[in-house]
Amino acid sequence: MLLPSRLGSGEKHRILFVDDDRDTCELMTVLFCDDDVRTAATAAAGLQLAKTNPFDLYLLDHWLADGSGVELCRNIRAFDHNTPIVFLSGSVYDSDYQEAMSAGATAYLGKPAELLRLQQTVFSLIRQAEINSLTALTAEISAIRESISDRLADLELQSREAGVRTNFAREKLINALAGKQELSDNAYFVFTGAGGARAQFERLWPAALDEAI
Repeated sequence: MLLPSRLGSGEKHRILFVDDDRDTCELMTVLFCDDDVRTAATAAAGLQLAKTNPFDLYLLDHWLADGSGVELCRNIRAFDHNTPIVFLSGSVYDSDYQEAMSAGATAYLGKPAELLRLQQTVFSLIRQAEINSLTALTAEISAIRESISDRLADLELQSREAGVRTNFAREKLINALAGKQELSDNAYFVFTGAGGARAQFERLWPAALDEAI
């Protein structure tokens, strides 16, 4: 019994299958009929599709008419580091497996593959990639929130410090007026030096502005 292609998610997964065997390509389109399967017969065509379209998973044969799936895997990994790459190949030697995994493959299945196992592998890897993406997105959002929180804390601290400086300058001016002292240039410079603006000084002490500057 085959698994439902979308695992109940209601979304079509995009799968690129690169194999020069037409019958196998047709089998993949049937096996993953509920998903968006693109096929290519050569490494060059597969690479072009991979560069111009986003995919949820790549399925590669080990040997292709114009090169190897291993080299295609390396080329894909040059610009796509995380999308799962599964080899489906008749080359089942340990050296072939090691070569593919070293090139960046996620899994390696031999032909003929048990269809249920192939489906399970594909959908399990896609689901894990989706979870990894959500985890990374959550971490990024948390980092952004933390950065915003730190920035708001800095702004609040700066605001408090500016308020203290302004209050200090205001007290200096109030004391000057209370003691019937003339506002001098020094009083104005104290106010502005503490962060107060000329316009603010003018609003607070309109009668004293002309004497202060």
